[in-house]
Amino acid sequence: MKKKYLPIAILMLLLFLTQDSHAITRQEVEGLMDSLIHGTERDIPCIKSVLLPNMHTIQQGTQKQNNVVLEQEKLENDPYSYDIPEYRVTKVTKPTQNTNTVKIPHFNSENDETPKTESVIPTIPLPGTEKTTQPLSLQDENVNKTPEETESPQLPLQQLTRREVFLTCLTKMGWANTLSLLNKLVIFEEYASFSSVDYVRTNMQPAPPSNLFTPAEEIFPNEDIIKLKEWAKKCVKNVQLETRLTVNGNSLYLIKRGVPPSSGYVQDMKAKNVPLFIVYYIHNTKKNMAGVAPAEQLGLDKLPLSTIAHETEGAEFAINGGYFGVGVGQIIGVLRFRGNTMRQKFCPHRSGIAWNNNGEHKFFDGRITQTIVSDRSFDKYTEVFQAGPMLISNGQISQNKEDLDLDIMNKRHPRTFVAEQPDGTLVWGVVDGRNAAHSVGMTIAELKQFCKERHFVNALNLDGGGSSSVWWNGLSFSKPCNIYGAERKIPYAIVIYRENAEAICEPIEFTPPPQQE
Repeated sequence: MKKKYLPIAILMLLLFLTQDSHAITRQEVEGLMDSLIHGTERDIPCIKSVLLPNMHTIQQGTQKQNNVVLEQEKLENDPYSYDIPEYRVTKVTKPTQNTNTVKIPHFNSENDETPKTESVIPTIPLPGTEKTTQPLSLQDENVNKTPEETESPQLPLQQLTRREVFLTCLTKMGWANTLSLLNKLVIFEEYASFSSVDYVRTNMQPAPPSNLFTPAEEIFPNEDIIKLKEWAKKCVKNVQLETRLTVNGNSLYLIKRGVPPSSGYVQDMKAKNVPLFIVYYIHNTKKNMAGVAPAEQLGLDKLPLSTIAHETEGAEFAINGGYFGVGVGQIIGVLRFRGNTMRQKFCPHRSGIAWNNNGEHKFFDGRITQTIVSDRSFDKYTEVFQAGPMLISNGQISQNKEDLDLDIMNKRHPRTFVAEQPDGTLVWGVVDGRNAAHSVGMTIAELKQFCKERHFVNALNLDGGGSSSVWWNGLSFSKPCNIYGAERKIPYAIVIYRENAEAICEPIEFTPPPQQE
């Protein structure tokens, strides 16, 4: 080599040795996960309509977003109770002209169903299009310019760290809500330095290769893409996180499973490894007292679960209970609170649970027990309520349908349940539902199978749908399926008290206030 070329060769060698290898980008990670989860053709996941803050419903029809027309179909009403209707996407087509706003009828009040005005709101990008499609601002100075005049230079693609690649994978797998719920733990001293992303990485199965996402802040190198793909393939087939969270000596158990079904529809019974989010609390009936907590104690016929729990002194855990009707929240079936029978009417064929704070409890089958008020064997139980159907009875799957609607039985919905373990402890749990990314819910048959696999001796289905919710140590730790994720107002909650709250559950003489007209 001629000497005059030597400096140039040395410079090129130095540049080659010091330059970064190609790093994976967010678009590449998202594309990889999409191809594994949804196949080569990208599916639009089930999403809820965008509502105005003071609007109570949306007319069935179409709305245009980011040059895509979403034909919406009203979902079935919640068979458990009444609720604001929800919508899902049924068809996606490209319009001939660009549209950059969404016009939706504006309803002025809950009782007035006539649209008064038309409100215009900015478009919201469809999932996965946030980086490629930007809605035009009403004040955009480039509105009237030609595409050549408005064309902007291409920005370099963002290079991700190992931690960001893992977070992107979890998000595409529908685990964002789980991470959000786990992030709430940072308010507790035990979790002051808690990282939800790192916690999931070290506790999920299949566990990622030890060096795939560590060191976390290092740029993810292209040569690790093969290991990433192999791990992601395993996750698409079967992925799960099962863990116990402990605060102030009491624990909440969490199960997260699955990835979004390729159809994006919660009732796709053929889909495998579907998303599920389950939380439950194990209640030692000899250690922690529990009781029915009526909203009427606080002066109203119905309140959100978290409100009842916050206002109940000594509460550690709370969950929704049995069924109730419309109007003023009429309770369905027998309800006994601290020894006082608030409602005496027995609901035929409906099963239930009774307990006291001496460590005694009883699951009763509605086909056998025709009355409770006149049955002296129930006198020792201070808390009683009905729900149904029975899921497990004496270790065997129950076949009693209890006159419930087939839609409640055979479709996937959010579920609430109580079960008994062989050691006599009670399990109070919720399965989130109606969300194709976070958790699709369960049919009654699926919930029975889940309880059977957990070796529960007895198990009872409680009120589900939009009523399903869990409160633990001051936090709502489930994702209700209602609009905006809001809790539904319920007539009573089941509250488990801290160990030192013994006097709170002593039997009382309680006269409920008169029902509102």
